[in-house]
Amino acid sequence: MNNSDLPLAVTNPEAARHLALSTHYLFSQDFTRALHFTRLPVAAGDPAGAINRLTTLMLTRKFEAAAEFATVALGGPVHHTTRHGVIETVTPALYFLGAREGDCSDAYQLAYELAGDANLNPGMVRWQGQALQGKSLLLSLSRGGLGGYGDHIMWARFIPHVAALGARIVVQCPPLLERLFMTLPGVVSTCGYEESPACDFATSMMELPWVLGMRGIPLKNPFNVGAVQFPEETHNVGINWGASWAAPYMDRACALAEYLPLSQLPSVTLYGLQKGSHQKQLYPPPTGMKVHDLAPNLVDFLDTAVCLMSMDAVVTTDNVVGNLACMLGRPTFVLVPKCADWRWGEGGRAPWYPSARVYQQDEIGEWGAPIARLVHDLTRYLREQGRQLPKPVTMPESPVTFVRNTQPDVEAQPEEIQA
Repeated sequence: MNNSDLPLAVTNPEAARHLALSTHYLFSQDFTRALHFTRLPVAAGDPAGAINRLTTLMLTRKFEAAAEFATVALGGPVHHTTRHGVIETVTPALYFLGAREGDCSDAYQLAYELAGDANLNPGMVRWQGQALQGKSLLLSLSRGGLGGYGDHIMWARFIPHVAALGARIVVQCPPLLERLFMTLPGVVSTCGYEESPACDFATSMMELPWVLGMRGIPLKNPFNVGAVQFPEETHNVGINWGASWAAPYMDRACALAEYLPLSQLPSVTLYGLQKGSHQKQLYPPPTGMKVHDLAPNLVDFLDTAVCLMSMDAVVTTDNVVGNLACMLGRPTFVLVPKCADWRWGEGGRAPWYPSARVYQQDEIGEWGAPIARLVHDLTRYLREQGRQLPKPVTMPESPVTFVRNTQPDVEAQPEEIQA
């Protein structure tokens, strides 16, 4: 029996009931019960039960347990679809563990396998280390794995390393990223995923570190992005409070009103980087807040990147803005939910993003405490490490008093000086 012949589901009705309960509790963010009700489906061989268990372990940041369970799950005969789902779910756990230990080799290997299974350009020669000098290489991001805006931006860090081999690179990416990706070394053009321009080789960005033999994480900003001139009299802080997307159990958005303490910081001007429905909270803004809305100027992510480069600091709840600000090396203060995305690390630091300071919810849905910690640290950062603000220009105090002649319709007389 080969992998494709193995059953995809079981017929045990009690296991099916437990699977439904685990899904319900997972979406209700009751992770203890969700984990409990995965036991019977997993024991019965239900692949959905294995995915639910892994997802719950990931959301509760039990990364070692997730990696251990995945090793067992992949150790025996398993349907290809189940194997793919397990790898897709557990690979982020290995990124987290690898970043902490300084060696992401295991994660890179699984990402290579995952991307290869979901090859978006099967008609082209897959790049597996062949000489690239003078050759063209089509890069994409596997739809079978990580595929959002933030993931594209995060994986872009590997492109300069393959560009150094002499490749002319074409990047498949969403339209809003095309101009930003044109600033990467070696990139000669971009295209959408519905296009497949003729190239000598094709591969996924997820495959690059494994093929290149990398173990660690490149941290240098790969984008060549300029800045625009903002007023220098105050510290300029870009803010984002919504999220482009979030799973039902990972709400990344907060209300703009939660940022009120930011507007009370001395010598700080707030600039809104928020797009989409959350932007409406600026019209009108919460009482006591003044935010300059930059959204009308943000046509795509290159515009966003230019504005981010112009900020003294960035505060965000959104993975996309967070990824971009951190990739640009900007001082970024990231608010994350209690079920935080794996890439934001632990203990307030993210190994993938040295410029990030991370503030995680203590309780689901409660932003007050992490925002208070953020405001405290941001105040200290701007005071101790921020840009030196120009001193306000003041007129020197005059040692004399001038008494003006107030007589109307008379030729002006010399002012009388009193001692």
